[in-house]
Amino acid sequence: MTVDEQNKILNELNTYTTDELEEVKNKLEVVPNDLISNEITLQEAIEQIKTLTVNCNLLLWSNAVKEQIIKEQEEEITDLSSVLPKDFESYIENEVKQSLKNELGIKPSKDKKMKKKKETLTKKIRKKAMYYLGF
Repeated sequence: MTVDEQNKILNELNTYTTDELEEVKNKLEVVPNDLISNEITLQEAIEQIKTLTVNCNLLLWSNAVKEQIIKEQEEEITDLSSVLPKDFESYIENEVKQSLKNELGIKPSKDKKMKKKKETLTKKIRKKAMYYLGF
């Protein structure tokens, strides 16, 4: 299953909330009031319960599918080491040095302000690199 397919299914499943699942579950646990007041027949009540049961099962299944897709996507995100180039960290370091040199016209020093700037640039470049790699 591709990431696009997973995202499509997730978008569809996100329409169901935990509250909706609870509501359906509660309806299944309670005898319909219409049946108690004899306004509907036993057969109609059975059909309503069957419908509610099917809906509840579908909602529970969709919730399980949603959790599985999220879990798979999290696993893909955490397993980047196999996809990233071996020299990824040195690439980031070189990009930071080059950016500092271009922006400030100087080489990075041990000054606290420069360290902060270097850290910020490292984060930005790492994020940009991950984006271009498709993550």
